[in-house]
Amino acid sequence: MPEETNGYWPVPLPDYDRPPVVETVMSVQFARLRRLTSVELLEFWRTRLRESYPIAAERPPYQVPVELFEGPDQLQIQMELAPLDRIRYWFQSESNENLVQLQNDWLAFNWRKVSPDSGYRHYPYGVERFTNLYEELDRFCVEANLGRVAPQQIEVSYINHIGAADGGWQDHADLGLIMKPVNVAGSKGHLPQAQVVNFAAQYVAESGGAPVGRLYVETQPRVVEGSPAFMLRLTYRGSPEGWNLPGVLAACDRGHHWIVGAFDELTTSEMHILWGRKERRDA
Repeated sequence: MPEETNGYWPVPLPDYDRPPVVETVMSVQFARLRRLTSVELLEFWRTRLRESYPIAAERPPYQVPVELFEGPDQLQIQMELAPLDRIRYWFQSESNENLVQLQNDWLAFNWRKVSPDSGYRHYPYGVERFTNLYEELDRFCVEANLGRVAPQQIEVSYINHIGAADGGWQDHADLGLIMKPVNVAGSKGHLPQAQVVNFAAQYVAESGGAPVGRLYVETQPRVVEGSPAFMLRLTYRGSPEGWNLPGVLAACDRGHHWIVGAFDELTTSEMHILWGRKERRDA
């Protein structure tokens, strides 16, 4: 891995006029607050969130994968079973553009592109709202004598929909026209042309020679409005760079840099033209 310069990525990040991203998620997993029950979670929503996020719904708890960097291959993921009394709540804006997900050990903010004509809101938009949510939750817990939010791991995820209708490719065998590492040219052996091709990879992010996070990249075939499409998801999980909100935001920034940098390196220049790639002015 090249030495880090200019923040968390070794080269300046690009920007895109028409990025294919349709949803972005920032989240933090924290030490479980056992007294933060469903009653308190709903009170938090009623008193702090309801005006901006009036739609509430229950969901099964999110099983937070814990990234481990021990052992010879450093590829372990630890999962734990969720207690039956845990509930995850969705608190959603009326436009469906913004979503808060909350349970007693995890907080997430999703922002979404709700229609093809709506513009994409970039990373600073999510950072501002995620920061406000974290601060409000921590303040509520302190005032209600429930404890403090003690962060343990962050996650940033970008979900992209890349459609054939947008140009550049025709069917689900054409992933090589989107992703650089994928070569599905006609085989010289006995295999016919692949009908569907997927891509999956994971990378360890290091700082100062030590692992601090892991990036996951995967594609899945989709059909959007009757046309072939690929879902391209990039997810970064890592340790906070300090056990407080600034440390959480610094780790999220690292994840953001890794995701944007990887997206740029792994996708083809032909698709970059379609997406309006340009050098970032504030780099």
